[in-house]
Amino acid sequence: MILLVSFNLRTPMTSVGPVMDLIQTEYGMSAGMAGLITTLPLIMFGAASPFVPAVNRRLGYSRTMCIAIASIIAGELLRNLMGSAGLFAGTALIGIGIGIGNVLLPGYVRSRSPERAGMLTGLYTAGMCAFSAVGAGLCVPLSDGMGLGWRGALTVWVSVAVLALIVWTPAALKGGDTPAGRTKGSVSVWRYETAWWVTLFMGTQSLVFYTLVTWLPTMVMAKGFDASFAGNMALIYQVVAIPTSLLIPVACSRVRDQRGIIVLICAWYIAGFGIFLASDSSVAVATASALMALAMGGGIGASLALISLRSPGPARTDELSGMAQSAGFLIAAVGPVLIGAIRDASGAWSAPVFALLAATVVFGVFGWFASRDVTLPE
Repeated sequence: MILLVSFNLRTPMTSVGPVMDLIQTEYGMSAGMAGLITTLPLIMFGAASPFVPAVNRRLGYSRTMCIAIASIIAGELLRNLMGSAGLFAGTALIGIGIGIGNVLLPGYVRSRSPERAGMLTGLYTAGMCAFSAVGAGLCVPLSDGMGLGWRGALTVWVSVAVLALIVWTPAALKGGDTPAGRTKGSVSVWRYETAWWVTLFMGTQSLVFYTLVTWLPTMVMAKGFDASFAGNMALIYQVVAIPTSLLIPVACSRVRDQRGIIVLICAWYIAGFGIFLASDSSVAVATASALMALAMGGGIGASLALISLRSPGPARTDELSGMAQSAGFLIAAVGPVLIGAIRDASGAWSAPVFALLAATVVFGVFGWFASRDVTLPE
């Protein structure tokens, strides 16, 4: 059940990039309008996330999850089949559904199996990364090779969401999985320093991730490589992340202080950016993409693991997840736009890569404080 949900939390977004040129051509969209298709879901993640814990306390995990999956299904159909207005409205609806699912999973894992939270977090994070790669890798073959066009290629993924809804519906009809509220008189999670460190870490690592999802192929082509090679680097960025997205949450759950893990993740990113800046050879670019992928998978896994590890129970996990993923994704939404603006102002990709290096150092600092052995009060 958890894995089926995770398959739908990135694929509706990553599958769009490879056919964005076809969408732009059909609707006559500018690059700025096309960029909104990437940024809009992040804004909706942030807008929806704060309300999820309250809805979950009223309806329960299974029913709230069904709302999330139904929103993704409706959004995908609207985006793919209902013209230019539907493109943006459907993208927003997809963002709401994914935002709800993002918030629910850490608390659901914590409530169902607290002793295996690290392993289960790793599994669903790896599921997100794996299907993200599948969505990006198969979209063009489905669109061009099988003649489905961009609409058909994107609509294929609705079937995965429908399967998830079918699997979750019996539990939703049964109910009984409503989480307890926080202890009476306890302080809002937004008032605690540790919660803010986790939130800032989530936001800044997401900023680097979504910026690279948006711009890595363009950055590679700017070095003189063709679109095919750039597409392969984008696929490497998704696929190589799978092992660390699985293993890092497990490693985080086995130690009380995760600062060494955060340092390792930052080192991978810094090495990747450094190699990317230093050389234009195909081997160097592939190596840089792989190192950035290891860091990306580890960063996502660590940020989700810390939500559970810094919380004393499911209620606080829900609240911290809502906080971290609302403010965090609003921070992330700035990344693709800001890096694009730096590229336009500087006329080259060196300055944006240095900016990403700086962002890596910043999220390392936030991660350092978020990883200390501190647990929020009930």
